[in-house]
Amino acid sequence: MHDAAVLPVTPTPLDPRVLRTWRLASLLGMLFVAPIVTALARWRDVPWAWSIAIALGVAFAIALVECWRDGLRYRRWRWHVDDIAVVLARGGIVRHVTTVPRFRLQHVDISRGPLEMRYGLATLTLHVAGSGEIEVPGLPVDLAEAARDALVRSLHAQWMREQGEETAART
Repeated sequence: MHDAAVLPVTPTPLDPRVLRTWRLASLLGMLFVAPIVTALARWRDVPWAWSIAIALGVAFAIALVECWRDGLRYRRWRWHVDDIAVVLARGGIVRHVTTVPRFRLQHVDISRGPLEMRYGLATLTLHVAGSGEIEVPGLPVDLAEAARDALVRSLHAQWMREQGEETAART
């Protein structure tokens, strides 16, 4: 069982603030693209004015595509937890639906990068036996902590049941 007040039992979108962090990260990435494009243009003996115009145009075009992709990715992100599995539906152009049986969870972490801290968000990381890790980004910190605690309680209860079954089998 899980705490229905904490874990979403129906497909739930991410917090809208995550879109702001994704878009800001995309725009910050353009700070690295513009100088590289300028340097490449200058290397090809393009005049300074044209080099800067080309760099700004390329950076702006990439930023527009990234912002569009971030919006699409945000609109398609859903997650929920039922008695059997954690289900994540996500993707921009290519859709991914991942179902992780709860018995495969090994441990649960929370991480917060600088932009997530600025906007009061966290990423819930589920470590899955044999599959690495799966992340649920853009959760309010209190929800991420409560979800982590509820999943850990569930893992502990499952472990206790297994220990009881092993003890009963030995007697």
